[in-house]
Amino acid sequence: MSHWQNLSIENKVAGILSSVPPYEEGHHMGRPFLTAYQLAIEYNRRHSEDVAILGLTVGGAGTGSYNS
Repeated sequence: MSHWQNLSIENKVAGILSSVPPYEEGHHMGRPFLTAYQLAIEYNRRHSEDVAILGLTVGGAGTGSYNS
């Protein structure tokens, strides 16, 4: 079985995305969204034990790591 299945990653990502607050129709900025990097940061914040199991670090400027 894959990490995706064992760790229920799909459900956890869906939970993060569903927690984005609703938006006002016609708002000048449009519908809110999360970039892949923002999603990775939030996933790491909520599920750091999964990230440790995967053996990854969340990348970013100056870290030398590019895993998001």
